[in-house]
Amino acid sequence: MAIEIIVPRLGWSMEEGAFVAWLKKDGEFVRAGELLFSIEGDKAVQEIESIDSGILRIAPDCPKPGGALRVGDLLGYLLAADETNSIASHSEASNLEAPKSEVSTPSKKETTRSIEARPASPNPRAPAISPRALRVAAELGVDWTTVAGSGRDGRIREKDVLAARHSSVQELRKPKTPFSLADKVAIVTGAASGIGAAIAEAFADAGAIVYVADINESGAVKEASQITQSGGRAVAAVANVADQASCESLVKQALSAHGCCDVLVNNAGIGHVGTILTTAPEDLARLWSVNVQGMYFLARAVLPAMIERGSGSIINMASALGLTAMEDRFAYTVTKHAVVGLTRSMALDFGTTGVRINCICPGRVETPFVQARLAEYAEPEKFRSRMVASHAQKRMAQPWEIAAAAVYLASDESAFVTGSTFVIDGGYLCGK
Repeated sequence: MAIEIIVPRLGWSMEEGAFVAWLKKDGEFVRAGELLFSIEGDKAVQEIESIDSGILRIAPDCPKPGGALRVGDLLGYLLAADETNSIASHSEASNLEAPKSEVSTPSKKETTRSIEARPASPNPRAPAISPRALRVAAELGVDWTTVAGSGRDGRIREKDVLAARHSSVQELRKPKTPFSLADKVAIVTGAASGIGAAIAEAFADAGAIVYVADINESGAVKEASQITQSGGRAVAAVANVADQASCESLVKQALSAHGCCDVLVNNAGIGHVGTILTTAPEDLARLWSVNVQGMYFLARAVLPAMIERGSGSIINMASALGLTAMEDRFAYTVTKHAVVGLTRSMALDFGTTGVRINCICPGRVETPFVQARLAEYAEPEKFRSRMVASHAQKRMAQPWEIAAAAVYLASDESAFVTGSTFVIDGGYLCGK
């Protein structure tokens, strides 16, 4: 029977001289074993520094017999195969306190300032897991007891946990949209890959005629070809959103061919790593020209025709960083905050025209853009685990999950939605 390990900082409780390990079986919390330490009464709480990382650490001023005790190794013995070894259970996570009489505090005479592992019932067949892998498994919500270890004697390593998590995310299936975009004409920028490509495909699936616009001509042609081969309607278009003439030409192309443009998705964007001191003026100008000014150019070009028809939807791609901030992302954060402001201002100015303007604020998404940024780090998988752990759902989004929101905002079903910041972040902003 699979056992779900509670996140380390929630899976331990303090009971008179002992840290007690709690597991979860069939929705109930089970007391699996104890980490006993001999320490003088009240000082116990102050002298225990941390167990968040999968290691029971003793504070600097306290002797460390044998260093730190590896909780990951200990848990391998605490996981008894049969349920008869369970000591106690509780139905609610908040009710983690067992009767104090179950654990006795060593007297001063017995105090030896040592650490002793006392499992409920040893189980040599249970898998061993490295402390780092245990922490990552807890952060990502991975049941490590089901993970195959690649280390010596089947020891589970961090890379095994990450591989298991990646495999589970791959199992997500794209649902069919309930919204119709039948015969609507849509322009999607940055549509050769990633979120833009997913939006173009979703629009075509919903019945729209899609202009797959990108500065990468071969990428735009390839994406448009894939859509048409799948039965959709798509036109490849080369566009540099940082150039006003190119933006006006793109809109004119759609208006000339169809007499209207029902939807504009300002998705094209670029990133940069750095603080204000390490971001050169030309770097900020480059991000501003693509991430903000490109939206300005395209919205100015398409709005008159939309206003004349009395309908239209403009969707700007912002970011969760348009609502909060992140270290070393100065220019990107500035421009995405600007996108949110641009969206709200436009929505107010044209609220009675029938044109709706909204923005989407995604968390981190599995795209070629993100993959390229990860490749810049010395340990890509290590940084990936940090990126994933920042979301409450412990995973990054798939591009089609962002595209689903774009379909809704482009559809007539969202007629009363304007000026919104549509957050799709897997809980990234929850703790911000």
